[in-house]
Amino acid sequence: MDNPVTTAAADAARQQQRRGLTLGLGTIVTDGYGGKNPEGFPALLRAAAAAGITDVDTAAVYGHGESERLLGRWMRELGLSFSICTKVGMVQEEGAGARVVRSATPESLLRQAEASLERLQVDRVDRLLLHHPDPQVPVRASIEGLIACREAGLAAKIGFSNLDDGIAAELVKAGMVDVIQYPWSLLDSRRDAILRLAGEQGVERMVFGTLAFGILAGSVRRDTVFEADDWRGIARSGRDPGTTGAALFLGDTFGRAVDHAARFAALQGCAVADLAALTVAASLEVAPAERVMVGCRSAEELAGLAEGRALTPDPAALAFAREMAVA
Repeated sequence: MDNPVTTAAADAARQQQRRGLTLGLGTIVTDGYGGKNPEGFPALLRAAAAAGITDVDTAAVYGHGESERLLGRWMRELGLSFSICTKVGMVQEEGAGARVVRSATPESLLRQAEASLERLQVDRVDRLLLHHPDPQVPVRASIEGLIACREAGLAAKIGFSNLDDGIAAELVKAGMVDVIQYPWSLLDSRRDAILRLAGEQGVERMVFGTLAFGILAGSVRRDTVFEADDWRGIARSGRDPGTTGAALFLGDTFGRAVDHAARFAALQGCAVADLAALTVAASLEVAPAERVMVGCRSAEELAGLAEGRALTPDPAALAFAREMAVA
């Protein structure tokens, strides 16, 4: 008979081994974080490959398809291969000043998936997700559309991002999805319950926003002034930017989040400016997920984040990491 203590330790070791970093490619081509750096794409991909990062996350809507186009172009030109996750369900209307709207009928999702594959220059992706639900389409119908995409060979796995917990739990329990993706950080544990349920059901879990949109990267302080088009500044002004990470930037929560980040750094004995690698290290220990996503705009940023995989958090810092959530 197996020793239960030894078995539990082995299970924990296997879970840690399964966890890994995923490179998020949204921030490099979009203005929502105060600037973009598409010319840095090839260096970023080379740095990811050199660091042993095998997974990348993008979406059809990032840069209105530019993220997928650049990823496809530079993978081919550099001779690199990554496990790709992309997201569909949001499209840009035609004409000047066109809005981005949600479109998630099964027929629309199939067309969007085919367009994504063309931009990426691949025959299929490893993960194809519903980016946001379409209020005009039942979520189950959208997921059935993605299942049809998987059956057509366009994706190895299908799932969703940004669904309410109720319908998400129904889909997970019904075995309709292979993977889910949610915002999560040491400061924001609101999605812990659905993430843990998915783990119990054998559904793969990806988390984004791990650096708390700059707070846990040491780049956001109480006195930070955001650029006009940065959604974090919109949230600080009291307006709703319509993003999942806004809760950390609203009212008194923002100040508490920044203070907790400073305490986290102090417990490790590192400067707040060096917080990103520590956050990666602790997230790989604590996150209720197999894939921990980090977004960055340059090879230099990625190199600093990748160092976190070799960093051992101080026991006091790790203990605080497990209880520091403010949202």
